[in-house]
Amino acid sequence: MALEDVSNPHNVGAIIRSAAHFGVTSLLGEKASNFFSAAALRTSQGGSEGLNFISSNSFLDALLELKRQGYILVGTSGREDDSRLKNLFQ
Repeated sequence: MALEDVSNPHNVGAIIRSAAHFGVTSLLGEKASNFFSAAALRTSQGGSEGLNFISSNSFLDALLELKRQGYILVGTSGREDDSRLKNLFQ
């Protein structure tokens, strides 16, 4: 699972908790520190213990590398048109 522009520690913790519940094994984000704040860890209720956390200086480059390695990318966005990511999901 990959998160872009999610930094609120309570949201991050809830996503970690849900991801762990549904069997996600790794979480990619722009800043590793977002995953390890006290509030995020507390909200995750132990979900962070089974996940691998990956951070990248370039979110787009990290997604491109995952695609190159054969991962199928599925995405959602609250933005009507996000041209930076559009070609990744075609």
